[in-house]
Amino acid sequence: MSKRISDYEDITNAEALEVLRNILATYGPSPKLETSMEYLSKFSKTSSDNAKKLVKELEERFGLTKVTAIQLVNIMPQSIDEIKSIISSEKGEFKNEELEEILNILSKYSKVQG
Repeated sequence: MSKRISDYEDITNAEALEVLRNILATYGPSPKLETSMEYLSKFSKTSSDNAKKLVKELEERFGLTKVTAIQLVNIMPQSIDEIKSIISSEKGEFKNEELEEILNILSKYSKVQG
């Protein structure tokens, strides 16, 4: 009998890390789980709680889709050019002031500032 996915939700790397930590606490260690956790620990750029807040803020404040907001949170771009390349699939154009504001918001939540 094969397993089927009945539902899914797009989440950030930080949220995925939290989910895996809960699974680890419930079911114990596994090599695949630990490999995934190592990757997510390395590339998560903020906490799960901050990631959720940030995605919501980007969606509400700038009208970004959830998927685009998640990518911004996962990547935490450090320049306007990087932001432009990530949001290029969004409808409409963003003014430089809006892009700078997005950059400032991202930097406030980032644990890897540089």
